[in-house]
Amino acid sequence: MVKMSPQQESEYALGFGVARNSLSNDAQLAHDHLTAERRHAGIPPDFPQADAAGSSRRSTLSRWNGMVGTAVLFPLGPGCGAVLVPRMITDWQASASAPFPLRVVGGFLIAAGGLLLVVTWVRFAT
Repeated sequence: MVKMSPQQESEYALGFGVARNSLSNDAQLAHDHLTAERRHAGIPPDFPQADAAGSSRRSTLSRWNGMVGTAVLFPLGPGCGAVLVPRMITDWQASASAPFPLRVVGGFLIAAGGLLLVVTWVRFAT
């Protein structure tokens, strides 16, 4: 197997979105040098330069499209897993034998989990 040079590793990392800190020390130096060269040439650091045909090696999604897609897919993904599956299993029938403080703690945990779920999806979208 042929090992890539530090320059090749850094070009690969920039082209495919590999994190700089996952590279070797030599490749990190080459990454910094290549990033500086691209910045000097006016190439945005997050996107590879388009080839002669005008196509880029990676496609992007606008922030607005990402947020709308997340808002549409949220009820279908984790919303179903956090709401529909527990409802199907338990039929959401409160047990009369459960003491009131236990039900309050359970309600608090459900609310905290739901809030955490929404916050993580909002952070993911933005």
